[in-house]
Amino acid sequence: MRLLLVLILLCGTAFAGEVLIKASPVSEFKTTGKNVHEGDEVSFKTDSGIITGEITHYEPNGFFGKNAEITIGNFRTQDGKNLKGEMYLTGGQHKVLQEYMDSPVDVLQGYGGVIRGSEVILEPGDVIEFFTEE
Repeated sequence: MRLLLVLILLCGTAFAGEVLIKASPVSEFKTTGKNVHEGDEVSFKTDSGIITGEITHYEPNGFFGKNAEITIGNFRTQDGKNLKGEMYLTGGQHKVLQEYMDSPVDVLQGYGGVIRGSEVILEPGDVIEFFTEE
């Protein structure tokens, strides 16, 4: 009995169930341009309805192949229920140019520096999976 009590105290919410959410953006979302800011809201369609999340972290793409990155969290349902969980999204790799960004010789010669990283692009129909706690 003591062991069970100690495990509950030590683990806290470790026994809480996680729920897989499959979400698709309601409208196209891109990190291109200067239109993305921390605090902006993004809406997603799920099997249960529409959820809205807030951009909690944003880093634009840059030179040397640095991809754009965003974190979306603080989700809530249409009826105001808060959901715990976050989405981490990053731009993809340049398929053809990645070998130049990875080559130390090209980086030292400056060729890799002129290659910009990719943007995060989400379109309706794209499915993003993340977990929330019950």
